[in-house]
Amino acid sequence: MAYDPNAKQVSVMAKNSVAKKPIDVFKEKLNSAGITARLGEMMSPRKMARFKSTLVQVVSGSNDLMDCNPMSVISAAMQAANLNLDISPSFGYAAIVPYNNTTKVWDEEQQQFVDKTVKTATFQLMVNGWRQLAARSGTYEWINAGPVYSDEYRGSDLLSGEIRVEAVPGGFRDHGNKNEIVGFFAAYRLLNGGHKVLFMTLREIEVHARTYSKSYGKKHPLPIPDTWKGPDLYSTGVGWEKNWFAMAEKTVTKQLLRKYGVLSIEMEEAIESDQAAFSSPDSTPIYVDGKDDVYTVEEAVDSPALEAPAPETEIPQQKRSKKTAPMSAEKPAPAPAPSEAAAPPVPDIPDDVWNAPGGEKVTPEGEIVGEGPELFQEDLGDFFDE
Repeated sequence: MAYDPNAKQVSVMAKNSVAKKPIDVFKEKLNSAGITARLGEMMSPRKMARFKSTLVQVVSGSNDLMDCNPMSVISAAMQAANLNLDISPSFGYAAIVPYNNTTKVWDEEQQQFVDKTVKTATFQLMVNGWRQLAARSGTYEWINAGPVYSDEYRGSDLLSGEIRVEAVPGGFRDHGNKNEIVGFFAAYRLLNGGHKVLFMTLREIEVHARTYSKSYGKKHPLPIPDTWKGPDLYSTGVGWEKNWFAMAEKTVTKQLLRKYGVLSIEMEEAIESDQAAFSSPDSTPIYVDGKDDVYTVEEAVDSPALEAPAPETEIPQQKRSKKTAPMSAEKPAPAPAPSEAAAPPVPDIPDDVWNAPGGEKVTPEGEIVGEGPELFQEDLGDFFDE
């Protein structure tokens, strides 16, 4: 077989033309000079190395995250870093959750905007993350959340919201029978002795999920049917569809803190960034799947284009003359009283003439053409130069 000197070159070119793997594309973006410099402003080199290593592990284990825009994944992870929370799943502080987001993109072939579904990463603060932030604030003695089983529940106080729960040795909790869970509680005690408990039934939490999660509400629209047998409390994963139990625990905790808790600056920032997507580390949060307790509208790019306001017509400057009103008066004109008498007809006036406040027609030179309503002339007689 004859030796082809170009064969090696062709082989190298073919190898280089092979599309990069998504994880390699992600690593290149994560290790870019801009991202590295930004991370250097937020953390030490040691923490940066751990952050990058953990993030690569998280993305490598999820095909959905590898399909997301790399910048949205990095920006979501940097929200956790900004709160000094580790994104490793083993801690349960924070998670990066991908969502299908329908947005408008320009189609060169059709020469118009078309709908396109893209995977977008969002930052999710988990229940352990809320506990961590509360502990750091130096205000809370303890904070806790969890399920309540049917054999433990003894009712609740309507005024205070306190629930009555009694431990049952050998009961449903001890046997891990999640089908007997009737709701979830969250409670805290402050260092000064103040305390609060919030309890939500499974149905109340389900209504919350269907209302504020667009993806979950699309699959499970309201109202909840009478045949609803309850959520799947044994599923594992992230999000309402894959881990209802964890999302319920987080929801009750978040509701307790944002409604009744003492919030540190970190906790306030967490509320704003939770469940949000970010196009860059410092961009405005976009709530792709909805935001708790806030009715959201579609992103501006999905909204109908707003018509530009009509340009204001410049009002010609009046000249002070015997029959023209001054430009400013010391007392405002009173509203005309109702009158059954019709205003006298005004003759046809050219287009370059505009209306005066009393119904007269005033030319650009400031001359009054025609007579206004008699009542206006009587009430504002003092305003006219004599």
